[in-house]
Amino acid sequence: MDIEKINPFLYNLEIDYMYHLGLNSKMDLNNIFGSIKFVIFTRSNDNAAIIAHEIAKKWYKIEVDDFYFKPIFKTERFNLYKIGFILIISHGIGMPSALICLNEMTKLLKYLKIADAVFINIQPAGGLAVPAGSVVIIEEALNTKLEPKFTSIECGVEYEYLTYFNKGLAQTILEFSNKYNSYNELKLNIIKGKSISTNDFYEEQARLDGFLIPEFTKQEKDLYLQQAYKAGVYSIDMYSTAFAGFCNQLNIRAIAINVTMGDRLINDEILINREEQLKAVRNASVFIFDCITQKVF
Repeated sequence: MDIEKINPFLYNLEIDYMYHLGLNSKMDLNNIFGSIKFVIFTRSNDNAAIIAHEIAKKWYKIEVDDFYFKPIFKTERFNLYKIGFILIISHGIGMPSALICLNEMTKLLKYLKIADAVFINIQPAGGLAVPAGSVVIIEEALNTKLEPKFTSIECGVEYEYLTYFNKGLAQTILEFSNKYNSYNELKLNIIKGKSISTNDFYEEQARLDGFLIPEFTKQEKDLYLQQAYKAGVYSIDMYSTAFAGFCNQLNIRAIAINVTMGDRLINDEILINREEQLKAVRNASVFIFDCITQKVF
């Protein structure tokens, strides 16, 4: 994190309230959190609990599945877990909620005086021409116009931010995955590519099964998704442009991982059941933890 790019206004606050986390700058944050090296973001509270459970099993060498990890501090908006030097947090659905979480998490790291933490985003997503359960390492996030930028309107002024991720890190993770699959019985389908980020689940993702009458035909939908695939897109999510745009402003080392729930070139529906969805997130979190312990990052 580039400390020179931190908002100078924060230094004038007597107390900085990280309202949605239930924290503030007057708390003994160092004693609570210690030294954090990685922050894993995910969408739902369930996903955060699954990721925390799997990482805790490996971190503490727990051989049974029947245990529960309790989130810490305020839980009405986000669920936060700490395991060793890893924080895991749910940021809710969509870019607005994710940006709130990113702002307050970077504030927390500022008060912990941690500038080198790696941000990792693990999300379920729609897939393009990849089987359900695939792990897509995102090297660049695109908006719905297939442009690599995140747009934010601030005080009526439109700003654009770049949406690339750390391509060297993405390539290193991909190379490690070959070694990983050689000894891991899961044999995950891990690929590197781009993702489209949208503001909703239906119209902006070119789905035909929303409630509103779509402004596009099936032929236009098919053409759009094919264009995206030809541009190197393997997944569609609701977060990555905001996540990349935010992190790039602060020079935070960040990577996004999408776990596909179906193939949008075949069907608009999610093709795997709830148990399979959770298993896919679980598998991706174990892979990322192995990346961390093998010092891939």
